[in-house]
Amino acid sequence: MKTLCTLLLCILCLAGQAQKKETLSYNLAKGSTYTQTMDMKNTISQQFMGQSMTFDIDVRVELSTLVKEKNEEGYELEVRYTRVSTRATYPGGEMVLSSDDARSSGERALASVVDKPIQVKMDARGKVMEVTGLDALLDALAETNPESIQQIKSSFGEQALQQNFQSGMMMLPDYPVAKGESWTRVQEVNVMIPTKVANTYTFLGSEKGTWKIGCNSVIKMDGAATEANGMQMENNLGGTLAGEFAIDQKTGWVKTGSLTMSLNGENVLKANDRLPMDVKIPMEIESKTIVSGEIKK
Repeated sequence: MKTLCTLLLCILCLAGQAQKKETLSYNLAKGSTYTQTMDMKNTISQQFMGQSMTFDIDVRVELSTLVKEKNEEGYELEVRYTRVSTRATYPGGEMVLSSDDARSSGERALASVVDKPIQVKMDARGKVMEVTGLDALLDALAETNPESIQQIKSSFGEQALQQNFQSGMMMLPDYPVAKGESWTRVQEVNVMIPTKVANTYTFLGSEKGTWKIGCNSVIKMDGAATEANGMQMENNLGGTLAGEFAIDQKTGWVKTGSLTMSLNGENVLKANDRLPMDVKIPMEIESKTIVSGEIKK
């Protein structure tokens, strides 16, 4: 009987530990600076007019975030792009651009967004409530590419950037969670191509001062229309995104992350004065993103 009672007590203790919930939230320090680097490697394969083409596009974005204020509502942040670079390899050539240089119009465009302060208001769960202070950034971009000012505004406007920032910040749950528990975030992203992303996050547990969070997402474009060079393109791509993040328990800042995306479907180039009929373009996109973050006092 004593042995049975001891066994039952152990089971109850283990069950209690299994149900232990943790509160995952941001705890950023006023006056501190937090950095983030994203390395994205993309391979795009498409069929166009009977020909197969493959493009490799690598993008590196470096961000710096200063916590200007911390209050009951959350945080007032000052975000700056500190470096942007891209390398595109395509049939017959390669193009390399970096904000470190200003030799071409493309490089001048990248350089123009660097070190321009963007004001962001965010709550403790990572919900971005407001993005302001984009005038200087948009004016600088317009000077480098005045003919594309409307596309620039739609891609880098306050609403677009708010959605963009939120997609990377709002992964923490609204309530305490136990290991193995999941929660969802559905996002409408209207940067370049309107896209719906249904994210399912899972708390994988704690280890050495780090929260582990898994991510599985479904991505849909569902015929979203875009315009380029005066031609309408209907985007019918969809797929999945999966990965894992390691988050610092003291601050809630992402230390490391890895995401793999797979999209497929077809884009449709709509008929116009120069094109007598619609042209379907089957497409596959494979992408790998590595995220790293640091805390600088």
